[in-house]
Order: sequence, then C-alpha cells, then structure tokens
Amino acid sequence: MSALEAQLHIVPAESIAYHSQRNHFSRWLTARTEFAVAQKLRPRKVSDFASLEHLRHDLISSINDYRREQSEFLIGDFNAATFKSGDAFS
Repeated sequence: MSALEAQLHIVPAESIAYHSQRNHFSRWLTARTEFAVAQKLRPRKVSDFASLEHLRHDLISSINDYRREQSEFLIGDFNAATFKSGDAFS
C-alpha cells in the first residue's frame, strides 16, 4: 500500500485517469484483500473531480487514511491462562 501511495505522487495524471476509469485501483486493492478501501474507491468516477490532480489527491488521501486506520487497531495482550487450545493445531 505504501508503494502504491508513493507511486501515485509521481505517475502522470493521465495514467491515474486511465486506471481510474477502468476501476483498476479498486480491483488491485481487492486482489490484495484491502476490501474496505477498494469498496470506498469503486463508485468514484473521474468526472466527480474538478481536475485529475484532485483525483490524484483523493486517491492518495484515501489510501493514507486507510493505512492510518489499520495501524490504530488494538492488539490485546496474550494470556496463556485464558487461551483455549483446540485440537485443530495439534
């Protein structure tokens, strides 16, 4: 995701428009199991934006927001006394 975000800063705006028109960004994200951000991007159209630079900024912002949200999930402390072991991993 960070590599995609970095590339969005430098690729030509026409390339972003081409791939946006064909839903390539949402398909790529879905293929990498990033369903939430893919679903957010899917309904957006190039014509929804005042310019291709606005589209670029929106894509970068959406990916950045999603990455930030994902990093904020809490991970609980493991406690062996409360962990139930099943036969599935035996």
